[in-house]
Amino acid sequence: MDHCYMMLNAVMHELHDLGGLIFYSTHMLPPSHSMRKELYDILFQQEKTLHFALEELIIQSPEDVKIIEDIILCRTLTSQQEVLVDL
Repeated sequence: MDHCYMMLNAVMHELHDLGGLIFYSTHMLPPSHSMRKELYDILFQQEKTLHFALEELIIQSPEDVKIIEDIILCRTLTSQQEVLVDL
């Protein structure tokens, strides 16, 4: 199911027992900025990390979040540009 984050929400409740999270890609992050911010906040509060296997990136600090958010912004702008070109 697209945009279904039931498993992520379940894992977030068990995060205190884990060393962190591993996502296959940044594409697995929620599309909503507020949902991503909530995820980042919980990770930092519990001093956990978030790894992205495909991109070989790790979120360990707010500076790392900026890099991830820049990637998401570029992806969004690129997809919008592709739509305009197709018109």
